[in-house]
Amino acid sequence: MGRLSKDIKIRQAPLGARPGDFLFGYYAGVSGGLIKLESFQNEFGITGSNTRKTTIKAAGLSKGDVIGIQGVGALGNLGVQFAKALGLKVVGIDNREAPLKHATEMGELSADLVLNYGDGAEHALKLIVQLAPERTYLGVDAMVVTSDPPEFFDYAAKVTRKHGTVVALSCLRATAIPFDWTDFVFRDIRVVGSLVSTPEQLKELVQLASEKGVRSRVHEYPLGQINEMFDDWHTYPDRDGKMVITFG
Repeated sequence: MGRLSKDIKIRQAPLGARPGDFLFGYYAGVSGGLIKLESFQNEFGITGSNTRKTTIKAAGLSKGDVIGIQGVGALGNLGVQFAKALGLKVVGIDNREAPLKHATEMGELSADLVLNYGDGAEHALKLIVQLAPERTYLGVDAMVVTSDPPEFFDYAAKVTRKHGTVVALSCLRATAIPFDWTDFVFRDIRVVGSLVSTPEQLKELVQLASEKGVRSRVHEYPLGQINEMFDDWHTYPDRDGKMVITFG
């Protein structure tokens, strides 16, 4: 597992949780060890959001550039917030209305533009140009794909500007990612991947989240209501935030 924090305390609670805390309690795990968290009682999925932040870094963008986050559910929403915190213009993309609405309700960390994937790439390009009208090429500078459906990747490439970057973060429903080869040959689209992060990057994430007020929206279920949680999971697919079980 790598090196561990030397001051881990054993508590009378399931591993990774204690009364009043979400998922990781006061410790977050990354490749290489554990990072102690002092006051993240309202945070959820800190390592997942760290993956989103390192993915944003992998896109190689600068302050003022335009990034697309395709899939703005619980963790994708955190990607939107971190991208805004880093000074980027953000386009949130999904095919579910609740997550898209949530992406516009986070004050200064809200997406600059939200798009429904179902409206198509051509419609998206017409709206994205308004964020950077001075640009030579249409589209976002980079697109982060956090959603599972493989067909989302072709859309991502179409909405990314010439010489831009598509960052592949999730494609769990297929072993191959379909792309239009003309996007690579004629438009010079680059595809990169991003998954793990370092303890140093996680520390930067914690500090940035604390300074900028990055927060998750969570729907809490006491342990005794776990069956209700799963019922809601299947009944309300168009939801925002994350469902979590609380202990204590």
